Amino acid sequence: MNAASKIIACVDEGPIVVNGNTLISAEIPDPCDPNPCQNGGTCTPTSFTTYECDCGPAFEGQDCTDLTEFCVEATEPDSAVLNCTDPGGCINTIPFASYGTPITGLCNETWFDGACSYTNTTGVVETACLGNPTCSVPTGLSPDPCIGTVKTLAIKYTCGGPCP
Repeated sequence: MNAASKIIACVDEGPIVVNGNTLISAEIPDPCDPNPCQNGGTCTPTSFTTYECDCGPAFEGQDCTDLTEFCVEATEPDSAVLNCTDPGGCINTIPFASYGTPITGLCNETWFDGACSYTNTTGVVETACLGNPTCSVPTGLSPDPCIGTVKTLAIKYTCGGPCP
């Protein structure tokens, strides 16, 4: 272990005895060396053995390995605008898309198709958006899945990686 990978803990209240040896200071491994935070995350030690990662806007999770899902909803006649310019990169997955009467909630919750639902919404959104930093998907997909009902276009998407 080199000096860059250690935290030196000094004991201010007297020596520590470990296995019969008296220690005045101890070398303790730095939980942030090497950096466990992936995808550009910044590691901050919270104790001698634990850490927290600041993942930035596109990733989340203990080690910044989970893609953050972004959500957008648009009601007729508006368009749904997907935007990856902040955090950067391109639209790389569409985990959910529904046009009709989707059952939505908070972005981190599970969304569902409603009783009225266009059958190929995900395919339409993928064709229009994957690999682009931004895109706009109009409501009004045809054929109309439920004539006479005000419909919503609800989309969950992730951003990441360079644009093709």
